Amino acid sequence: MGERRKEKGEGRKEGSSSLASVLLLAGSSPRVFYIFRVMMENILRISYRVTTDKEEFGNYEGLKFSYGERCSDELHFGAVSLLFEEGIQEIPLDSIDWNGYRLFFPVEDSALPFDPFALSFYLISRYEEYLLNALKDQHGRFDISGAVAYRNGFHRKPMVNIIACEIVRMLKERYPDFHFPDPVHKAIHTYDVDMAYQYKGKSALRFTASLLKALFLLDMEKVKGLLGKDVDDVYDQFDNHRKNNALRQEKNIHFLLTAPFGRYDRNIDSNSKAFSELVKKLSTFSEIGIHPSYYSSEKPELLSREKSKLEFVYGEKIVKSRQHYLRFSFPSTFRNLIKNGITDDYSLGWSTEVGFRCSTATPYLFYDLPQEKETTLTLHPLTIMDGALAGLTTNKEEQIRIFHSLLDEVKQYGGEFILLQHNSFGEKFDGEVY
Repeated sequence: MGERRKEKGEGRKEGSSSLASVLLLAGSSPRVFYIFRVMMENILRISYRVTTDKEEFGNYEGLKFSYGERCSDELHFGAVSLLFEEGIQEIPLDSIDWNGYRLFFPVEDSALPFDPFALSFYLISRYEEYLLNALKDQHGRFDISGAVAYRNGFHRKPMVNIIACEIVRMLKERYPDFHFPDPVHKAIHTYDVDMAYQYKGKSALRFTASLLKALFLLDMEKVKGLLGKDVDDVYDQFDNHRKNNALRQEKNIHFLLTAPFGRYDRNIDSNSKAFSELVKKLSTFSEIGIHPSYYSSEKPELLSREKSKLEFVYGEKIVKSRQHYLRFSFPSTFRNLIKNGITDDYSLGWSTEVGFRCSTATPYLFYDLPQEKETTLTLHPLTIMDGALAGLTTNKEEQIRIFHSLLDEVKQYGGEFILLQHNSFGEKFDGEVY
């Protein structure tokens, strides 16, 4: 029998019905307990208990539903075998239509025509990204064209949250005397500092070479940038956006790259005075996280060195991270983050699309599929990256429409709306959008 999950935050409302607490009849497996925790506790914030005892379940008079095996005439959800398996293998994803969505894992004799818990586990665990034949792009990243959510047209929907809310609707219909918490949401504005400054903070050699080249080419704009206000020094604007825009509810997070200069890692020297002053400035209005380098997934030892550099400059432990280029591998990148003391990762988004890579907007603990266990690393799904939104649109009005449509999804179904912006992206994605 699984342990009882206590609901967080809400007590009985004056004049309202009793607070919902659900008994679940289900088979026992790490995957079952994991996805129930994500959906019932993280997303719905409902107190629940899992039992395998059919007699106890049958005698229970409160809210309840069964999963897999039916007891009598209770609310029942049919199951496919995924949550009772171990290992990773190719799985047929036969389509089933539901409420205008094309989903998978069809079942019979069930309150829903698909297995909501297996489907949610498949999407949240990123099962498809472990497969040997998973499509990759030129940077070795999982290609969105191979994602089942993209192929089935629901990649801009927090499908796991939607399904969880549908389960609540069914429970409310059957048990009208109980109160269920409303979805809660928050918005978080994050920044990747791939290159702190266009000109400022370069080594004497790089600065001189850039200046001589600009003079030779008569590039007066670049000369002005080298000798005056740096075009990428927009951090005061970021602070103003935090205070005035739609995402002002939460403190910013800046993820800083500290890797040595290279083809894909082009930040200024993390030992420079300019970098140190920037970290000090950002820390007055923002949280600080590490931006692990391009090759940190192939060379795990890089993360330790880069994180230590940032901690030395910052003067505090770093526990938040987002991968440079959104480049990572399951499960090795995330195991390495855990090994290096990272508690929260913000990498799970698309570089060429917007929406919900994990089909949820709610943070959840990373499940290590090969080890079949829940870990201590919290994954915060990314909703929009500035470059992706700009690449998908032709004008500001279109950007605003997509931005607010995704924000509305998070407001309706709960979770975190996370925006990623780059200081070096310039005016291609300006503050008026949000």
